[in-house]
Amino acid sequence: MTREPMLLFLGAGLALAVAAEQLERRVVWVGQERTQALIDDFEARQGRPPTEEEARATVDAWIDRELAIREAHRLELDRGDPVVRRRLLQKMAQAPETTVQPQRTEVAWVALEHEFDGAFPHGREFTLRPASDYDALFGEGFGERVASLTQGVWTPVQGRYGVHQVRVSAKTLAPEPSAGPQAAARLQAREEGVLQARQARREAAWVWY
Repeated sequence: MTREPMLLFLGAGLALAVAAEQLERRVVWVGQERTQALIDDFEARQGRPPTEEEARATVDAWIDRELAIREAHRLELDRGDPVVRRRLLQKMAQAPETTVQPQRTEVAWVALEHEFDGAFPHGREFTLRPASDYDALFGEGFGERVASLTQGVWTPVQGRYGVHQVRVSAKTLAPEPSAGPQAAARLQAREEGVLQARQARREAAWVWY
């Protein structure tokens, strides 16, 4: 590529980047979902639904705040502000990938019976419980394997002690429990995940003292 076309190419790229930045700064998408959320917030605070004029004023006020926040970001007014930093840390602590609180997500629950040729210390029949709880009894990955089985069909499944003949008697989706030894283990695993994420961020950063 010769010098002039290259300069034209770079110039066009720079112009597009500037245009994209300007577009991002200027375009405000409100949408029906946000409008309804603003109306619901008004009703919660005032104890009544807004009039048409009040609804329009509520949306206009949100647009003004959004534009003001964007301008504040552009001017880097958030830099070094201890209140902003504290709020960001609070939001990071509440983010799904870093929270240390048990998340009430739906997981597979499985009830089963099994047959095994040999000594097995945990019994033959199990009532409905999160499939992952079976890992502690039968070995890692056992819960995921039995969760995929067809209900009512005897199937060989490899476990820590050997091959078990397993029949799933019931299977459903339900929130994972927030109490009990297995819930405590899940909470500990999440806490370890937080520490690992924190360590990964630290290792990826260049820190100068």
